[in-house]
Formats: sequence, structure tokens, C-alpha cells
Amino acid sequence: MKSGNVHIFNKNVPVYILKGGNIPLLVVGPADLFRKAHMLPTAMSDIFTIYFVDLFFFRKESIHPDFLVKIDLNYFVGVIESIRQQLKLAKFALFAHSALGILAYEYALHYPHRTSSLILVATSPVWGKYKNNQSLNFFTSNASDKRKKLHKEDQDQFKISKYATEQQQFIDNYLARRTWFFHNPDEKTSQSMWKDISYDMKLVNRYFQLIENYDMRKKPLISTPMFVALGAYDASAPFYLWTDDISTVLNKSCYYIFCHSAHYPMMEEPHLFMEQLNLFLIKERKPMRSYIAKL
Repeated sequence: MKSGNVHIFNKNVPVYILKGGNIPLLVVGPADLFRKAHMLPTAMSDIFTIYFVDLFFFRKESIHPDFLVKIDLNYFVGVIESIRQQLKLAKFALFAHSALGILAYEYALHYPHRTSSLILVATSPVWGKYKNNQSLNFFTSNASDKRKKLHKEDQDQFKISKYATEQQQFIDNYLARRTWFFHNPDEKTSQSMWKDISYDMKLVNRYFQLIENYDMRKKPLISTPMFVALGAYDASAPFYLWTDDISTVLNKSCYYIFCHSAHYPMMEEPHLFMEQLNLFLIKERKPMRSYIAKL
């Protein structure tokens, strides 16, 4: 499956290609996580040839602090464009999950002629304190007593240790919120996702710093067709953050709220995910539409 390397962030990063359909698709961000954990529906390869290039690929030598502070969101956008050029793709679709949806969106703003479509899954259009407060309110107001009890147990079990590595702290924080991320929280599933995953945590932390106060409502109109997949139980990115004032800067977009999913609808409802993705691909040239499940 491996097919060469690309040079990004002053290092060589492996490229893994899952050959299939005739539409090139780049997995934006932590691509090794998606590849190793088999997080994408297998049917996606019937439509797309999928390129896995991990932006946060771990290397032993540290990024120099002087270089790190020069990295801004536009630099990340330039890295995606560099990947496209090195892969010699005229145009590609971008698949982005959660926070990395912001980077995919920014790339489409800068390079609309290079972006065939965006697939944003569990992405919040706004970040910062407002988003954090909305996430907490969503869970507090909507979670069952059973889910809240499990959340408390997870918080106690995965209490962040100051002696743990940055990566382990990141993973433990994630595991402690599995009730936010899964419709049916399963400890084995949430822990096995992180097996054999290593991140360049300096780059990860830098990216999150850069999107801390991101607000899609303040961005120009996007012309790229976009599919937004949201989970009804997702406390990390509550679906109601995609409001009417967000839609004013979007065009040719489709939305779908998955009733039995949280942060990973492509894993929790893969068949329905593919059904809705196919509808989007058929209708992507038509004006904005909404496809929302009956809750």
C-alpha cells in the first residue's frame, strides 16, 4: 500500500495509497490514525483513490522552536498544496474529521480550482470559549444519567498525569471523553484506535493554537461543493452550531445529521454514511440543500 514519500515540514513523510475509484481523495491531518484504525468505510474505495499522508507524522528529532513559531494556518494550507503538487494531482477531494475540517475549508478557500469537493465530518464551524461552552451545555442538557455516570467514571480512570508524555496526556484526555465521542461508548473501541499511533505533538499543539478562535461565519463565500456529516450525539461538535448565519458563507453544501452517531458517523453508521455521501456526489452541482435525519 505504501507508495513513496512527500517532503513536508522539513521531513520525509510516507504516502499510503488505497487504489480504487477515479476521484483522488486526500485524508487531511492524522491520516495514520484513519489508516491504521480502519476508520473509513470500505465502500469509499469504490469511489475514491485514497491518499493517506499524515501531517503530524512523528519523527525523533524535534522541530526547532524558531521554525515552529513561524508556522501559521496559511503555512498548513501551503503544506496541503505541496502534497498535491508532489503527488502530481490536478485536483482532489479532501476528507477531514473534526478540527482538521478547518484546514480543509481554508485550503478550498485558497485553492478552489484544485478542490473537487470537501467531506467534513464532525467539524465545528466555530472554536474557542463559545464552542467549548456549547459542547459542555450540549452534554449536560442532553446526556442520559447513565451516560453522565460513565463519563464521571472515565474522568476518574483517565485522570491526566503530569508525569505522562504529551502524547499520552492527549490520548488520555480523548479516552476520558468517549461518552462525548461515541453513540455507544465502547472502551475497547476507543482505546484500540490509538494503537501504534505516534504524533508530533508540537505540531498538533501548534495547529490547535492556530484555530483557537476560528469562526467560519467571518470567512468569504466558498465555492467548493461540501458534504457536512454530523452526529446527533456528538458533544464535541454539537450539530446546532451549524446555524443559518454559518450557511450564508457556504454554497453547494449538503448536511446530514446521523441519529445513531456521535463524533464518528463514518464508523458508527458506515452504510448510511455512504448512502448520503453518494447522494451528495450526485447532487453536488446543485444549490445548497439540507438532508437531515428525523430525530
